[in-house]
Order: sequence, then structure tokens, then C-alpha cells
Amino acid sequence: MFVSLGTGSNQIPLLIALKNLNIPIIGIDQNPEAEGKYYCDYFFISSIQDKDTIYKLLKPFAKKLSGIYSRSFGKNIQIANELAKMFQLLHNPIESIKIYENKKNILSIAIQYPELKYQKHIIKNIFNAKKWIIKHQSSYGKRNIFIENNKENIYKWINQKEYIIEPYYEGKEYIFFGFIIDKQLYPLLITQKNKNLNHKELLFCDKSHFYPNDLSYHIKYKIFQISNYIIKKTKLFIGPFLAEFIVNDNHIFFIEAAPEVGGEFICDFLIPEITGIPYFEYLIQIYTGKNYESLKRNILKKLQTPKNKAMLIEYILQKEGIFKNLYFPKDLFFSNYYYFHKILKKQNTITNYENKNIDRIGVFALYGETDLENLIKESDKIQKNIQIQYESISNE
Repeated sequence: MFVSLGTGSNQIPLLIALKNLNIPIIGIDQNPEAEGKYYCDYFFISSIQDKDTIYKLLKPFAKKLSGIYSRSFGKNIQIANELAKMFQLLHNPIESIKIYENKKNILSIAIQYPELKYQKHIIKNIFNAKKWIIKHQSSYGKRNIFIENNKENIYKWINQKEYIIEPYYEGKEYIFFGFIIDKQLYPLLITQKNKNLNHKELLFCDKSHFYPNDLSYHIKYKIFQISNYIIKKTKLFIGPFLAEFIVNDNHIFFIEAAPEVGGEFICDFLIPEITGIPYFEYLIQIYTGKNYESLKRNILKKLQTPKNKAMLIEYILQKEGIFKNLYFPKDLFFSNYYYFHKILKKQNTITNYENKNIDRIGVFALYGETDLENLIKESDKIQKNIQIQYESISNE
């Protein structure tokens, strides 16, 4: 039996993978009507952060449990790991997971790597920067992040321990995805992402993710080395790993890292399609300790296979108001490269720029044996004909 902490829509790929592997599922979620509930053999209603209640619920199944995981982030990852330890299942050292709770900790570890000596230097001389990024040390993704242009304000921020102040790095953004098996990092893919540069309130919201990226092999290998260094220093044992970087013509800058799946739709669709790796099935095998040697061989074989396809995941970003509906044009469905589409907001949802986590109205993906340039042209044509119905908040 495998325990899924959380059974919401983002957990469904994990639940489907468990079904494919014929592993009975115990699902836990505070929502009695969570979408993934219907994949579970046993379902319990509880907050996935209520460790004591979950322990009591799982105790009768103790001898049958094979693994525990949560496709979530932060505190939820830590609780899943602690429960795995309590039931003597495979887990990471508790202190290793705790390191990742604080972005300052990971940044201070990463910049010790020789390749990041320039980043270490400019952080040390932070007042010489022209712009700064301010972010909460425990925040996830793009919440509570903004740019500061006024040096006087930096003097005020610098002493607030709960915040990280970093120079603003110019360059393109990339995400490294990997698996850790028996303390060894296996690189799966590096995707490239675009930000929404035309709207300051949505500046940190992802506009698109795509593969292939435009990095040289030399830079890709350096990114792998930095990621591997972080893993060795934090002593992670198993599980997923992602790290974000900015690269310009001269330098690599580390942004953040986490022992999490991350990458909405990337691990679900992009990695399996491009690499042939069934991401969540392999992830389950890692957490259950099944056939590690065979798993390692399969990953290496898949990674050595030439990749001749491209995928573009394009997000449709919010406006400010009450979301009513989204209409995808016929061009999307008639495209030779149409892969999937989805509306991500419920009708009558209030979206606003204050909550930077409510940023995506919908998503679609294009994929095929083609070059990325062609997919981008297709995407631009489709986006021009997307219709979004909104109402002003003041009319509510």
C-alpha cells in the first residue's frame, strides 16, 4: 500500500501511476470531494499537515505500507518524510529536508560551489547592484516576490531576517529536474521558461515552459554539477529534485532548489514525452525501494536516447476581475501539434494581482517532431484568438 498525502488534481498523475503499478492506494485529504479520491482504495479526511491524526489513521495498515509521498511543497514534503520515518519506510534524513525550508540556507550552500564565485562576490557586495529581488525566505514559487529599485530601502530590508535580498540577475531562466536514487543524482531534463515581462504585477509569473532549451552542453553539465553539489552537501538520499538558474552570456546564477516534483505539467507531460521516462511510476519505485538497479539502468538508457521532439507549455495569464469563461480557438484543435488544453480557473473566481499565486486562467501545450520555433509561431497564432470573459470586481 502506498500513501498519497493529498488527493487533489495535481496528485492525480501520482495516483494513476500507482494504479498502473497495481499498488493499493491510501489517500488523505481535507477535502471530502477531492478529485483524486476516486482513485483510492482507502480514503481518509484530514489535513495533510495534521501528522498525529494521520499517524493514527495509518497505524492499522503499518505492516502493509510500502511508501508515502506528497506531490506538494514545503511543510507537506517534510511531514510526508517524517511519517515515512515513523513507519520505517524509505525517507530522507529529517535534518536534510529541514534545510530546504529556508531559502537562505540553500543559497548560502550553493554559492560555495566554485562555479558560482561571481554570484557569491556580488551577493557579498549587494549594495553595488542596480536592482534587487526581495522574497520571503520560506515562500514557495512566486509568492511575495518583488523588485526594489531604491537603494535606501535595501538598508531597511537587509536586517529583516525573514526576507532574502538578492541582486537582480539579468538572463534567461532554466529549471533542472532530476531523481535522487541512493544518494546519486540522475539528471532528467533542463527546461527553459519565459516570464511575462509586459506586466510588472505578473513579472514573476511563468508565461511558458519549453524544450529544447538553448544551452550548450558545457553549461548543462555545470548546472548538473551545481545541483549535485547541493545534494551532497544537504545529504539527500532519495526522491525528486529541482533547481532554478539564470544564465547570461558570462555567468550562471543559482536561484533556488527543492526536493520536490514542482514543474506543473512538466513532470506530468513534458518529461515523459521527451525522455520516455514514466516520471511518476519511477518516483514510486524510488520511494518503495523497488528494483533500484533495474531502475538506474532504465533511466540511463532513456537519457542516452536521442531526443528529436519539442514541447511548448503555454500559460494564459490572468487579468484583474471576476473570471467568467475562457474559449480556446479552433486553431488550437486543428493544429498538427495540439497536445492538450485545460481551463485552470473555476467560473466566478476573483483574480487579482495581490495574490501572485492566482495567475493562470488556462494552459495549452503543443508537441511534436518539429523545431521549437515552429511551435512558438503556432502558439502566437492561437493566443491571438483566445477569448476570455471577465467582469470588473466593482460590478460584483
